[in-house]
Amino acid sequence: MKITLVRHGQTESNYLEICQGSSNVLLNDTGRRQCQKLREKIKNKHYDVCYMSPLVRAVETAMILIGERVETSMDKRLTEREMGDFEGKSRSEYDSKKYWDY
Repeated sequence: MKITLVRHGQTESNYLEICQGSSNVLLNDTGRRQCQKLREKIKNKHYDVCYMSPLVRAVETAMILIGERVETSMDKRLTEREMGDFEGKSRSEYDSKKYWDY
């Protein structure tokens, strides 16, 4: 059995260095281009099934990569975990000393 692991394409949160955790964020144009480029590389590979997180960035990535040619299955166990107080904050905010002073 061979398994191919793919991380979702870039989102605006990735670009802005905002911790997205389990927030439902779409791919940005760069992320869509990244997926289209990978789609070209894997277009002749056979896959039996594609498992994905139900987060829209993962679903959008999978649909660009494999579209209707492969059976898909959403699995909530693949959802990125929530990041608590860090979720939705920029790197400069969560790297700030205020979170690490005890």
